[in-house]
Amino acid sequence: MGQRTYLYVHGVKGTHFAVWAPNAKAVHLIGDFNYWASSEHPMEPMGGSGIWARFEPGLGPGTLYKYRIT
Repeated sequence: MGQRTYLYVHGVKGTHFAVWAPNAKAVHLIGDFNYWASSEHPMEPMGGSGIWARFEPGLGPGTLYKYRIT
């Protein structure tokens, strides 16, 4: 799925992340912004769609990230 950079959610600038992981038990957003800490920044499932998402304020172009899928 990917990311949409520099959205404004409730007036806050940041990036929306989403990934399709229908069989995941948990998904975390990790990257250089959190020192690759695998237990921080959990993503939320979007109903039964298999999509996990998170809006992260302050992140923009050039941010390195990965998804940790359990």
